[in-house]
Amino acid sequence: MYQSASRDDFENARRKIIDNALYVGQNPDEVTLKMQRNWSLRKTLVQDVAQAALQHCLATGQDTYAYSDLAGNGIGIINSLEYALSENKKFDFSENTKREFNWNFWKHDDQPHFRIRQKKFPYMDRYSIEEAATSYLALPYRAPLLERALVDLLIALELYAYSKEMLEKPPMGLRWLNTRAPLTQKHVLRRYIGGWFWSGVMLLGPAYLAGDFGPRVIGDTASMWIAGAFVVLFLLDRGFSTVMLPFAWRAQWKARKQTRDLMIAMAHTYGELNGDGQVSTRRLREVAAKAADKGVVWPKPLFLILDDNIERVGRI
Repeated sequence: MYQSASRDDFENARRKIIDNALYVGQNPDEVTLKMQRNWSLRKTLVQDVAQAALQHCLATGQDTYAYSDLAGNGIGIINSLEYALSENKKFDFSENTKREFNWNFWKHDDQPHFRIRQKKFPYMDRYSIEEAATSYLALPYRAPLLERALVDLLIALELYAYSKEMLEKPPMGLRWLNTRAPLTQKHVLRRYIGGWFWSGVMLLGPAYLAGDFGPRVIGDTASMWIAGAFVVLFLLDRGFSTVMLPFAWRAQWKARKQTRDLMIAMAHTYGELNGDGQVSTRRLREVAAKAADKGVVWPKPLFLILDDNIERVGRI
């Protein structure tokens, strides 16, 4: 391990790392150059990681080679997040191919209920986001802005994924299927009324056919027994459905209320990150824990990052 690198050497390495992470090709157009010069989430996070890794290396006496590796690992996490939030991905990075950049790949939404109500859910690759968060925890340093972005993403990931599952209806051709999402299920009263029709078709229909055509085929007695059996089955089916209607109604009401309560609890947790100022990590964890007690299943890295932050600074 070399310890003879000067502060200027580290500064030159830092600039090189940032330039490489923000590289846009040899012949970028004016729009791309403007994007490179101006503010972007990627630029902010790259600078954050480069500075955090630099401070760690200076404090631990590591050289510029170690610094480049550590900063590169952090920038790899940023790359993973950009990939995880980019629905239209292009993998051709040759100089002759026009590249599409997505440097503002995420923005905290202070009013997510509007997006949820309109069912305009962002693209989010759960595996890649959770993997990026796990990789961040493995770094020997902490980058404050990247850490906040990861926490924001982990909370939003569950909020939007659960809301999408609960609110999006099946495709048009499959609307007849009974979805497990309480908010998109047919009301039990509608199903009960529809049950009279379909039960009549399935049971009274055969009873009518047996009574009308049966005597000429199997005789009066047999056709009477068959028709009577179908009528009895119809009465039993409708009688049982009528008895169970109040219980099914209450169960559906409770399921819908629980679903709404979970969505509200997740939105409340996400709302703790509204604004640009730092927030108390301990309070954020308490709100997230209360949501978990109600049934919210947060991504596993969320509490690990929050607990790690509480032990260090207690704000995010």
